[in-house]
Amino acid sequence: ARVVSLGTGATLAESAERPGVPEMVWTSDQGHVAYPASRGIVVMDTTDGSSTILLTDRSFTGLGVLPIGNS
Repeated sequence: ARVVSLGTGATLAESAERPGVPEMVWTSDQGHVAYPASRGIVVMDTTDGSSTILLTDRSFTGLGVLPIGNS
């Protein structure tokens, strides 16, 4: 998966992890994007380009993101 800036065409983040289902979600601050891998969840940080795999002992069939804060 790769996140690319529409304005500049620059790659902001990428991950070589194979997706488990074709779904990506953005965090409410637009700083991270996540998708279910074949095992676990991949979280890509668009500010530093890093990616992290979480919960690798689990399989996911979808994702959702809820904003947390005082609203």
